[in-house]
Amino acid sequence: MYDLNFLTKALRAARKDEETAKGKRIALEEKIAALVESKEVGQKTVTLEDGSKVTVKRGLNYRADVIAIRDMHYRTISPVDQQRFPCPIKSEIKYTFDIKGYEWYKSNHPDKFDNIAEFVTVTPKKIAVTLQAPKE
Repeated sequence: MYDLNFLTKALRAARKDEETAKGKRIALEEKIAALVESKEVGQKTVTLEDGSKVTVKRGLNYRADVIAIRDMHYRTISPVDQQRFPCPIKSEIKYTFDIKGYEWYKSNHPDKFDNIAEFVTVTPKKIAVTLQAPKE
């Protein structure tokens, strides 16, 4: 039987090994990507001598201040031209599940909760274990 001290030390070591392996993997991926030239966005597949293939995918991430873009757009483009030059922003409604509200119904209105619960699936989360290194 293992004790908590032994398992904690083993977990720390495994996480360190995982970090090292991740760093090595990323470095190797970068070296491979440097050898497989392609466009800025898209993918390229290369067949190796042994018949195996390696694919390198490249892309771009975009972050934008959509409120500032919207305000600038409607401030600088006349209402007549806004159909010809639409604002490059999507507007959408997003519904999200309110866990606190769900739990409130469970505690305060069990009859209504039962109706809502028909549409909800609850599963346990992955167990999280946090380690803090001892102070040196």
